[in-house]
Amino acid sequence: MNTFDRMALLRGLLDGDLDRSECNHAAWRGLGYHVGTDGVLRTPDGAQCAGGPDILGDEGGAMEQVEAQLPLEDEEELEMLDTLVESLHGERLTRVLVEREDADFLARRTLVRWLYLTQPPLGLF
Repeated sequence: MNTFDRMALLRGLLDGDLDRSECNHAAWRGLGYHVGTDGVLRTPDGAQCAGGPDILGDEGGAMEQVEAQLPLEDEEELEMLDTLVESLHGERLTRVLVEREDADFLARRTLVRWLYLTQPPLGLF
């Protein structure tokens, strides 16, 4: 995936251009879900499953699990992630949505920040 495609993916996640299912699929890959050679979705430990958790809907605390992997105590790292989000989504709009505590945007922002940190192929800079 080239840099433009990576940026488009992250921007699509932030802007809501990707639906809940597409966001979940991106997160499942980062969480270790995979399709086995039999074509069936499998959990990180290899067990067969009908579908992964609804990350944006925080099914089973999935978003909490994702957020727990963010470096919340590292101010420099969080500032870099905020700059990434503001660059992709727009500084003013991002700040307005954060101030409004828009639940959908905050979940998408967390997902983008987590994917950027945990999935090296998505690194943009």
